[in-house]
Amino acid sequence: MLVSSREMFNSGTRPMRTLVANCLLVAGLALVLNLTGLKFLATYPSSSATVKPEHDKEKTQYVRGEDSQVPNLSIGKDRGPQNNKPEEIVGKLSTGGAIGPDAKTEVACDLPNDFLFHNTGGQDGAGLCVFASITYAAFYQNESRLIGLFDAMKKERGGGWPEKVDRMIAKHGAGASYFQYEGSDPGILKAALASGRMPCVTYNGHDPHYGNHSIAHMVNLVCYDEGADLAAIRDNNFTGPNDFVWMNIKEFLQRWKGGGGGWAVVLLAPPPPPPPKN
Repeated sequence: MLVSSREMFNSGTRPMRTLVANCLLVAGLALVLNLTGLKFLATYPSSSATVKPEHDKEKTQYVRGEDSQVPNLSIGKDRGPQNNKPEEIVGKLSTGGAIGPDAKTEVACDLPNDFLFHNTGGQDGAGLCVFASITYAAFYQNESRLIGLFDAMKKERGGGWPEKVDRMIAKHGAGASYFQYEGSDPGILKAALASGRMPCVTYNGHDPHYGNHSIAHMVNLVCYDEGADLAAIRDNNFTGPNDFVWMNIKEFLQRWKGGGGGWAVVLLAPPPPPPPKN
């Protein structure tokens, strides 16, 4: 269940939610680092912490200006409800709503429709998907210093990679806390989602939106459920209510890493309170 009011991002319980969310994230990261041997190369409370395995020599996929895409948005219209039976499309890439193709798995995080916007080009026409994804996470986690990031980036050159993210956040969102990860271990992503945050991840296409084409892109990971073997992404090029892309875990990891290593950006601001349940 999604709460569509902007008030969902403001609550008197914010200090307690901050503590709980940070504890969950730190505990998850500590477990991942202990099990995999990953190391924090740098930690700045109001900047980024880059996490990269020293042994990982895979080429991380970035979104360089010459590679970034802003597809023709006319092909991104809401496709409406799917007619497939759940058992026919489990394990296959499919578009759909906030409930997965198994008819029971739900996205862990998403934005109300009035917070969603389409990716567009920067000053040079190259796409701003990296900064659109970060701004989605900023809205979701009420990180006020980054809510205007996407609009500010329209006056900058497009494309994105870790060093550029550091520069642009320092310029347009100084003080915002976040970390970046480069590698192939999904434990970082699971820890972020478990703490209620919305990770930004690289994604190379090959889905119903892009056909059998490789793209340089960043999206938001909104579901990673190993029990159900389902993952889902929110794509800033396709923002309709039935434009989530659902896939199994292996299919997501292939698209996140793109034949090399994945890249993720996670804001450290606390998540919104969970929706009320009866």
